[in-house]
Amino acid sequence: MTQDKTLSRRVRLTMFNNILCLLAVIGMSVTAFAQNNPLPFASQPLIPDAVAPGGPSFTLTAKGTGFVPGSVVEWNGIVLATHVVSSTKLTALVPASDISSPKTASITVVSPPPGGGTSNATGFLVSVVPLALGFSGPQIQAPAGVSVATADLRGDGKIDVIAADFESNVVSVALGNGDGTFQPPTSYFTGGREAWSVLAADFNGDGKPDLVVAANTANLNPGIVSVLLGNGDGTFQSHIDSSILGSPQAFLFSLVAADFNGDGKLDVAVSDEDGTLHVLLGNGDGTFGSPIDYSLGVTQQPIVVGDFNGDGKLDLAVGGDHIWILLGNGDGTFQTPTETAGPGTEGFAAGDFNNDRKVDLVGTDPRANSAFIMLGNGDGTFQAAQEFLTDVGPIGVAIGDFNADGKLDMAVVAGCGTVPNCGPTVSSTVSVLLGNGDGTFQPQQDFVTPNFEPAAIAAGDFNGDGRLDLVTGASTLAVLLQTTAALSPGALTFPPQNVSTTSSPQTVSLINTASVPLSISGITLAGANPGDYAQTNDCGSSLAAGANCSINVTFTPTAEGTRAAVVNVSDDAIGSPQQIALVGTGLAPVVVLNPTSLTFPTQTVGTLSTFQFANLTNAGNLPLSISSITVSGEFFEGNNCKSSLAAGASCTIRVAFKPTTKGPQSGAVTLVDGAGTQTVPLSGVASFLSVSPTSIAFGNVPVGSTSVPHTVTVQNVAANQITFGGVLIKGANSADFAETNTCGTSIPAKGSCTVSVTFTPSRKTSRGAALKISGGGGVFSVALSGNGT
Repeated sequence: MTQDKTLSRRVRLTMFNNILCLLAVIGMSVTAFAQNNPLPFASQPLIPDAVAPGGPSFTLTAKGTGFVPGSVVEWNGIVLATHVVSSTKLTALVPASDISSPKTASITVVSPPPGGGTSNATGFLVSVVPLALGFSGPQIQAPAGVSVATADLRGDGKIDVIAADFESNVVSVALGNGDGTFQPPTSYFTGGREAWSVLAADFNGDGKPDLVVAANTANLNPGIVSVLLGNGDGTFQSHIDSSILGSPQAFLFSLVAADFNGDGKLDVAVSDEDGTLHVLLGNGDGTFGSPIDYSLGVTQQPIVVGDFNGDGKLDLAVGGDHIWILLGNGDGTFQTPTETAGPGTEGFAAGDFNNDRKVDLVGTDPRANSAFIMLGNGDGTFQAAQEFLTDVGPIGVAIGDFNADGKLDMAVVAGCGTVPNCGPTVSSTVSVLLGNGDGTFQPQQDFVTPNFEPAAIAAGDFNGDGRLDLVTGASTLAVLLQTTAALSPGALTFPPQNVSTTSSPQTVSLINTASVPLSISGITLAGANPGDYAQTNDCGSSLAAGANCSINVTFTPTAEGTRAAVVNVSDDAIGSPQQIALVGTGLAPVVVLNPTSLTFPTQTVGTLSTFQFANLTNAGNLPLSISSITVSGEFFEGNNCKSSLAAGASCTIRVAFKPTTKGPQSGAVTLVDGAGTQTVPLSGVASFLSVSPTSIAFGNVPVGSTSVPHTVTVQNVAANQITFGGVLIKGANSADFAETNTCGTSIPAKGSCTVSVTFTPSRKTSRGAALKISGGGGVFSVALSGNGT
């Protein structure tokens, strides 16, 4: 029977070959009956995704889609012994010789023709697990990068950086030197006015990475997808454009590339501001067919691709105000989009974060100042989002195993972080959240990125040491290399502090994660406001392997507002100097005095006036220290103010006037406190006259009748004769009052005279005026009042 089966197979093969020959003779294409192999897609992470150098050979597992018989795993372009388990899983044997030293290997899956080709690359780390994370690095002077991608554009094993410039129509390519430095960027034009999103992939199947860019035209309609075919040496040809016709102002945001219809040719999906997703199937030469559009809603932005339901067909997730899931049919079309509850999304990525072989979604939620994860159920649905705090305003996200522990992590760039606050002269931060392997993350670790308001982030091993580095995009590109001189934390935020007062110290640990001593040449302050900070440390000139030391920093603001600086740690580690970002807010305590000046009526020489009062209020947010309250001139003060006045509290300063000489007198209450020096001007007039009483009330007097007289006594308190200046009646109803006096033109020493005042109301109303008595250096006022009846 076995022999019969063998013969039967031979007969069938012979018949099939005869048919192929016949078709060839009559001119029919053999390939019309041959189905192309799909372009393979590898998802993150590899299992494992990292090993320590010097270990034994091991089996590597790759997950994804589009694997076919004959698919192989390549390690830096070298084919490994591969076993295809299914269309979504394969394994390969990695020999010990490939992991003898630290490095990052590029892992790809290659499928045979027809169709087929090379998958997206995934990094495999050969590295030890560091004691702590540390990042440090320089800037690359390049046009603004709202979108950043990394790829090996020359096939030399050195990672390059690509950035899209949203302020112009160019993409910039900075070729890596393999040691963490880069060549000067080269710019290439795209077909749009604003290059918004960029990635590298092979769109014409020649094995050379190309670039694809989502850009926008002058009137924002239509949008443009530009492909720049690569020459294989890091240079690119002129752009080939495909238009996307959408509604007016349909601004293109994000794009992804994958083989959605399994024909071995890369396709792209592009989102726009109007909430439309455009799928463009590739022709295999850098051009695309007409877009297939899916309406999702409004303000959709980032896109990720993955097999969310495990059917071997690629699906899409689109974030924004909501998250939409589009399950793929495997033929380039997608099922009706379904909306899933989720946070507002800026950055977006997909990977297996809890090792259950189901794709999860992670992203950034700037409204909550957090990153989030939505664990996949394996059927195209996702669990509710779990949020994890980041720095303020997270935008971009990059995923990878940053500490080489076999668990997928997140790195999030803060578009306008508080460590330090955004500003044209200060930096922002990257928050790294290490994964626990169960879908949760450790608390954020913040590191300085030396560019202003970064909007994008990407990962790659730029110096070939087996550790993932980062690049952030803004007005410049900033490279953050993993370093063995780890700072924890990498940034300090000080609470608001009164100007000229010193904060409590905050401490940063400098950890040497290397196996050799760290040589330290200096720890200094720099940045915008270095004079507002001070540091002390116990680090010395050398730090033993695995050891740590402490850097203590205090904040003494010299002015109001945001005060930023950095601590530079100069050493022999990668990326020196390492930086600690410092930010704090200087508060000038707000002191309110009410009233702001005090004026005393004429006072008899040698007598004490009644008290007048000034309230001191601390209108600031911190306690106000009060050093002293003093008074000058012929005045006296007392107060209930203590050495510290709480925020919002008040105290009272009372002041009296006791002149010793005649005439105008002046002085001031002077306050010295945490807000500086304030003064309350004081003024008064002194006279040798004593006048009594200081007011007369006549009561009710019939209109036209004259009251009985009231007497005012005027006394000369001086030891010599003084000139009497006279008596006047002033005021609104001065005609209703009259006076006579016995004072003449002078009053003898210690002598006195009298002033007699009467009231003759002219109307049936309240009547008032003032009796002005001058002499002896001042003018006294006696209030007069009465009612006409």
